[in-house]
Amino acid sequence: MSAAAAERPATWTRGVALIGALALILPAALWWTGRTDARLHVIVPPLAGDGVLIKTVSGQWALIDGGADGTAVANWLGRELPFARREIDLLVQTRVDRTTLPGQLAAARRYHFRRALLLRPARNDAAWNELVRLLHEQGTAIQIGRVGIRLRLAARAEKDAAIIEVLALAGDHALLGLTSGATRVLLLQSLRNEPLPAIIGRGRVAAIVFPWRRSTRDPALAALAPDAIVFGDRSGTDPELSLADRQVGSARLLHEQIDGRIELAFTATDMRVYVERQPFK
Repeated sequence: MSAAAAERPATWTRGVALIGALALILPAALWWTGRTDARLHVIVPPLAGDGVLIKTVSGQWALIDGGADGTAVANWLGRELPFARREIDLLVQTRVDRTTLPGQLAAARRYHFRRALLLRPARNDAAWNELVRLLHEQGTAIQIGRVGIRLRLAARAEKDAAIIEVLALAGDHALLGLTSGATRVLLLQSLRNEPLPAIIGRGRVAAIVFPWRRSTRDPALAALAPDAIVFGDRSGTDPELSLADRQVGSARLLHEQIDGRIELAFTATDMRVYVERQPFK
């Protein structure tokens, strides 16, 4: 038998072994990147515009708003979501403008959304119409936002379910509450000049996502006694105040332009904060 003929069985055996190893490694990689850690995660990226990614205790995902740069948002989601995942459980809008829609459109072109909660824009908007068309095409169940809507991200154990609720609605922007077990988070990034509605002040909250343009000198905000406040990048009527000038009780203050990627991870008894400082984009 020639040397070449002798090498063929060995090469075939190595190929079979490699295929077998890949067959074991790929499912393991999918499981590892998609595993849960029994915590509710709130992730804010260092990107222009407002976007928040929620991972529930049971491993479901919700994208709140999006960002001003569609490509950057799509790349961010690719890094955050489990390997090879092409589905997001829920898309929610807290406002409709050029700081959120580009990211939502990019996400809808790359991922399938199971459900979506949308707000009607104040005037006809071609980008919003395109988003609705894309979601209809992929069979997404769409609801139009109204006060009191509660979207439940189910879990096998009731204590692990997460609920996103529309607390207040003013024109084309909404204020949201996120509840998971004993943890309550307020998503107020689209708050404008209106007073905080009374329903916001019911009960202590773990964290608040809050607009930088809005002053924190508000007794209603102080009464919530948050453990953390995460500010977005949008400037406004009060942009000159420093982070220290915005202190609310003993809350930890975080800003994506200072801290980079921000991740809050909650259990019923504690909160962990992870930051990855990097250039703001």
